[in-house]
Amino acid sequence: GACGDLQTTNIIVNTQADASITPAGPFCDSDPAINLTATDPGGVWTGTGITDGNLGTFDPLTAGVGTHTITYTIGGGCGDVQTEDIIVNNATDATITAAGPFCDDEPILNLNAASAGGTWSGTGITNGATGEFDPTVAGPGTHTITYSIAGACGDTQTEDIIVNQQMDATVTPAGPFCDTDPAVILTAADAGGTWTGNGITNGASGDFDPATAGAGVHTITYTIAGACGDVGTTDITVNNLADASITATTPYCVNDAPISLTAADAGGTWTGNGITNASTGEFDPAIAGAGAHTITYTIAGACGSSDTEDVTVNPLDDATINPAGPLCMDNNTEIITAVTPGGTWSGNGITNAATGEFSAVQAGEGVHTITYTTAGGCPNTSTINVTVLPPLSVQALQDAIICEGESVDLSAIGSGGDGNLSINWTDNVGNPTGAGTNITVSPTVTTTYTATLTDGCNTVPVSDQVTVTVNPLPVINFTADDFEGCVPFNANFINSTAPGGTNCTWDFGDGTTSNLCGSTGHQYTVPGCYDVTLTVAEGNCTSTQTIPNMICVYEYAVAAFTMSTNTLDVQNTAVDFNNQSINATQYQWTYSDNGSSIEEHPTHNFPPVIGNYTACLKAINDGGCNDSICNTVNVSEDLIFYIPNAITPDGDQFNEVFKPVFTSGFDIYDFHLIIFNRYGEVIWESFDASVGWNGHYGQGGLVQDGVYVWKVDFKSNQSDKRFEYNGHVTVLK
Repeated sequence: GACGDLQTTNIIVNTQADASITPAGPFCDSDPAINLTATDPGGVWTGTGITDGNLGTFDPLTAGVGTHTITYTIGGGCGDVQTEDIIVNNATDATITAAGPFCDDEPILNLNAASAGGTWSGTGITNGATGEFDPTVAGPGTHTITYSIAGACGDTQTEDIIVNQQMDATVTPAGPFCDTDPAVILTAADAGGTWTGNGITNGASGDFDPATAGAGVHTITYTIAGACGDVGTTDITVNNLADASITATTPYCVNDAPISLTAADAGGTWTGNGITNASTGEFDPAIAGAGAHTITYTIAGACGSSDTEDVTVNPLDDATINPAGPLCMDNNTEIITAVTPGGTWSGNGITNAATGEFSAVQAGEGVHTITYTTAGGCPNTSTINVTVLPPLSVQALQDAIICEGESVDLSAIGSGGDGNLSINWTDNVGNPTGAGTNITVSPTVTTTYTATLTDGCNTVPVSDQVTVTVNPLPVINFTADDFEGCVPFNANFINSTAPGGTNCTWDFGDGTTSNLCGSTGHQYTVPGCYDVTLTVAEGNCTSTQTIPNMICVYEYAVAAFTMSTNTLDVQNTAVDFNNQSINATQYQWTYSDNGSSIEEHPTHNFPPVIGNYTACLKAINDGGCNDSICNTVNVSEDLIFYIPNAITPDGDQFNEVFKPVFTSGFDIYDFHLIIFNRYGEVIWESFDASVGWNGHYGQGGLVQDGVYVWKVDFKSNQSDKRFEYNGHVTVLK
């Protein structure tokens, strides 16, 4: 057409790609990698085991055992994709596990390889399927063992197994030995080994030296080296050649306690003087005694021995103390000695332990035990009693008092010292007056005598004194102030004896005595003449003098009278006197109011004044002996009063007040009246006897009816005598 058009195009027709994979495999996982191929190249390979997708490299080891789908892809419009299964099998490994070497006595064992399922062969294989190998069947030598695994991936391997001969290290027994035996060569079943252990001096030859090993049980080892070597042991006993050497001893003392001797080795037997236990070696120095004693120690047996030792036992030091004492107190010190010097001293009185210096003064009187201990190898101790004599003591027995011309025995008692006592006496000017415990002296004046005591030990004497007082004899001289009179006659005796004396006795001649040394009086009551004697003692010196008929006493008159009364009232003061005198012919009456009378029985009027008056009678007989007597007459005013027992303070002017009513005999200025209620309370009091209680309580009203207590006290108007009265008053209204 008119508008037609014509176009052209190029149409490309491509060839259809063919990705068909060339079959491969199967492989073993140990095979090397290969490049897979396909019909048309240029595609891409994928899948397990592909290590290069462009080249199609397939590695069985990388893929691993199994079936692996491999894909080959050709791209483009006419591309193609194909797959192929490639089998990879496990590659078997017949590598034999190394075994051996073995000894020809070892038990059967199963050999092993890397992969199972193969077949075993070779010398010593007793089961081809299990790989059982018997070294005893194979015998010593090198044996090639083959292991084959059949199949595409099968394998075959070989291994040399060595079988060695088994060695015997059994040791030939040896011993026992003594540790002094010579060295020996030990042996075993198979030679060629090495020896070890205590006492082995050559490991190759097996030299064993008992001395080197020493006593004991020694385990010896014999070792044969190699795979089939052997080790053997044996115990070899080495006994000590018993050492009976006795341990050296020091000298012992005979008083030492038993000891146990020892030796180098125990278990032996001890013999010898002083051995008290053969097993323990106990040695008793006391049983052995002083001297050198041979002791034998024997150990029995194949390796036994024996030894001897001299054991020395020394005697104890001689600690004997040389006699000492007795000592006197004033022997200052003494050195005590002993047979063996050089020791130590102790005890009361020892002032130097090294020298044995003993002080009697420090020790004091008595028996003192002194101990001495020697300092030698075998010390000994002894004691001695040292007596320290008591100090000298002398006592002159009591002072004496004698009279002029008398003698007296003096005594002294001495003690202490060594007993050889001597007493000598001297007077107060040093003149000897006698010796001995008793002497007689006749001093004319008071003298002090000294008794001096000495002995054969003390150097300083002791002394004591006694005084003999010489008193003069009293010179009796006495008189009386009157030598005669009427009975009773009072004689006053005057003593003028020189010296006056300290002990006097008067004998008045009428059977009575007195011990007064001064002047004294005595009354004679019986008529007569009497000798008077005075004895005076002064310092045990006595003198006596008697004066005959020194006192004469005559008959006496006795004055006596009675009175009609001795108590008068001022209203009536006349008294009648009745004379009752004996042996009297004359009478003289006197009265203290200056009255008098010579009548035998007078009457006298005393003054009407209160007071005490005296009436005296002197009776006189014809010999002039008289007697007097006085009596007292009291003139007083009678104490008369009345106290009512009830009042009625009712205002009727009768019996209104309570008060004591006095007639006479009391001091109106010393009066006190108190009224109490039943509770003891003071309700009224007055110091005026003219004022009475009107029944009121103080300044208050009347008290209640009832009983009230009163107390009144006042002084007599005749003396200082006081009176007190109590009572009850009843108040009634």
